[in-house]
Amino acid sequence: MVTAQNLGNDLAVVHLVVRDYGFAPFDAFIASYRRHHAGRPHRLILAAKQFGSDRAFGPWAERLGGIPFELVRVADQGLDIGSYARIAAMMQFERYFFCNSRTVILHDDWLEYLCAALDQLPGGVVGATGSWQSVSSGHHRNLLRTSKWFGPLKRVRAFVGFAQRWADYPGFPNAHLRTNAFLIQRATMMALSVPDISGKRDALRFESGRRSLTRQVQANGAKVGVVDAMGKTHLAREWDRSGTFWQDDQADLLIGDNQTGKYACASDQERRSLSAIAWKKPT
Repeated sequence: MVTAQNLGNDLAVVHLVVRDYGFAPFDAFIASYRRHHAGRPHRLILAAKQFGSDRAFGPWAERLGGIPFELVRVADQGLDIGSYARIAAMMQFERYFFCNSRTVILHDDWLEYLCAALDQLPGGVVGATGSWQSVSSGHHRNLLRTSKWFGPLKRVRAFVGFAQRWADYPGFPNAHLRTNAFLIQRATMMALSVPDISGKRDALRFESGRRSLTRQVQANGAKVGVVDAMGKTHLAREWDRSGTFWQDDQADLLIGDNQTGKYACASDQERRSLSAIAWKKPT
């Protein structure tokens, strides 16, 4: 395996590689990583899932074309967040930029922008996208629209479901940093209460629930920011005007993923619907 140059333990870029996803998302990330200068020295860590041995990673390593990297194989459990928590616990970098398997870098100096933003938000966390979406508010809206057509038993079940979602998720606006791509200090990461992630519901609660990454950081008196393509940091109250996630043409998006790609390929009507999910209070 090619190993990263000795750049110290200040900053790691951790990219998740999932074997079942094939080469396409990995190639897209590597092409964007090669195309856009990071702006900060760092070590590239490839967190490999579903690879039984280092040798099995060989075909993926060949596609790097000599880019220095370090390989860490992680268990195929805990989804993305579980993998990030384990890597932060086992390695000793001062800062980690975690990005999932669908990440695509869109602009030069992306890592410099993120690091500069975090410098201004000690103990905080910064990322490329955030949302105000509330699972509980959205469920409440659908419940009010449809419950009049339910029979008594279905109505009871629907309201029980609403109560469960309200217990798990704050109402709108539920500002939360999306965990597809974010930069965090190791000390901040290690101080988080990360639950056992056994499925997407657990991961969603950690991203946008009452004990989300964002809310835990804020509870400690720190701030959470979204960084745009020009390096400007937007605090949570400004995210709906940041020009990043599910807004207009996402022209100020620094780092994309499959969700920003879905919006980019959507019709005008679909874009309005997605934007409303993220930024408008359900009625």
